[in-house]
Parts: sequence; C-alpha cells; structure tokens
Amino acid sequence: MDLKSSVQAYVDKGVPRSKIGIGIGFYGMNYGPPTDGPRKPIPAGVRVQSNDTEWAYGNLVRRGYLSHGTETWDPVARQHWRTYGSGGYQPAGPEAASTAGYLSYEDTASIRAKGEWVIANGIGGTIIWLINYGSPDGRSNPLMDAAKAGFKVRGG
Repeated sequence: MDLKSSVQAYVDKGVPRSKIGIGIGFYGMNYGPPTDGPRKPIPAGVRVQSNDTEWAYGNLVRRGYLSHGTETWDPVARQHWRTYGSGGYQPAGPEAASTAGYLSYEDTASIRAKGEWVIANGIGGTIIWLINYGSPDGRSNPLMDAAKAGFKVRGG
C-alpha cells in the first residue's frame, strides 16, 4: 500500500486529514546482494535488515554506505536508494557491518519531498522515528533541518 492510499483509508474511516501524520524513519533498510533495486523479487536466502540502530542515518554516513555505490533518485517514491554491485559493500574496520546490496533510506531530499507532499495534500504533519539518528557527528542533524524546511507551511 502506498502513502496516498494509506492516508485515504484513514480519511474514508472518518479521520480528518489534518490529524494524520506520515512516518519518516531516520534509518535505512538493507537488502543483501545480489538484490540490486526496488520493486524486484528478493532471492531466497537474501538477508533483509531494517534494525533502526544498526542502519541509523548517522551510521550510514560514518560507515561509508552513502559515499559508496550508485545513488538513484526514485521519482515515484521521491526517495534515494543505492546499489553496490554484485559483491555489495561492507565497511572495513572496527565498525564493520553487514554487506549491503540495495539500500533504501531517507535523506534531506526525500524528507523535503515528503514535506511538500504533506502540505499539498492537507495532511497534519509527520512522525519521526528517532530524531537523534539523523546526526552523523553528534552535533549537526541534517535530517531534522530538512524536516523543518520541508514541513514548514509557506506563506502561513
């Protein structure tokens, strides 16, 4: 079910649009190799991971997941995703984590796009799953900055 039909299901049950909040997770979802993109069957035995702590945006930055692979913008989902080739990508060193084949995640562009969609469709706002996960360095939080910019009502 996509976001538009999910919102409509609530509206059809009597929930006012202004009381609905869409969810945004400050973490990614990893599909191990050889998975190489969205809307494809996941081969048997492929590990799918969405542990919010392990795949927190800050970890994606620090561990190099967002500086490796090929980034693609999905114009339908209005979200970035990355692929890492047949062998995938696994960070080296003490923070070594799982091998990524296809990684779906929120970033500043996707959060701004969701904010624009929420405003254009009269939705109440957003619910963010773990605000501190948007900080790659413990000081800045580019994902919260994007939420502030994207969900701000213009001219109101």
